[in-house]
Amino acid sequence: MAYLDELPERSYREEIERMDKLDASTTLPVGVVSVLFGVGAYYVDNLAMSGLSDFWTIWFFVSCTGLAICLLLATISLIRSIFRGRVAVVSNSQALQSYIEELRSYYAEISSDEVEAEVSVEADVRALMSRQHAQCATENRANNLVQSNRVYWAKIWIAGAVLALLLGSMPFYVTKQRQPDTIYRVQLVSEGVQDGDSARTKSTAAATNIAAAGAETSATAASPETGTSRNRAIPEGPNANTEAITKKND
Repeated sequence: MAYLDELPERSYREEIERMDKLDASTTLPVGVVSVLFGVGAYYVDNLAMSGLSDFWTIWFFVSCTGLAICLLLATISLIRSIFRGRVAVVSNSQALQSYIEELRSYYAEISSDEVEAEVSVEADVRALMSRQHAQCATENRANNLVQSNRVYWAKIWIAGAVLALLLGSMPFYVTKQRQPDTIYRVQLVSEGVQDGDSARTKSTAAATNIAAAGAETSATAASPETGTSRNRAIPEGPNANTEAITKKND
């Protein structure tokens, strides 16, 4: 007897839980539809139609049409599944309390036994809740079946959109394969770097300039005999050594 009394309430709770699961099941399809819209738009925007034959051009437009139709139908099915019908619920606590007070007043008038009146009130409340649970479970089950059917068809249309996208991507890759590889010509420019002979020539000229500058700036020394100063050329650098060697040979 307890099982029969609890059966309507159990059915009611199961349909409510099923409704929540159906609401959560629409999250993934919505994300997949968004991704498919983005990928389809990328293919259309980046496909070079000039390099396609008539066959691949027709193939691409037919696939894009199928993709658009499937995405449109999937979107409609998802929207209809999200905005479902009315959720049937049992009476709230305030309504039940008012009903219980009315029953107690009624049985107090027709019966002098308070215990028997309370038993009658409890039986009537149980009967009321059982009827409400059964009615609400039936309505929610019908709504869940409709919503489940809409989610099912949304998944079917999404599968069709994926297939159309795969078929439509074939001309895209054909175009990519036919495009010639881009050859980049790179010219390296190095400033101040020359071949070995020029580098040695510049190094020798720089050393000569440094030696000449050193020769022009001579040191001034004081003479111990006269107390006067005279300029002495201080040999510096490779030119000075060369001059000394020349004088020795003479």
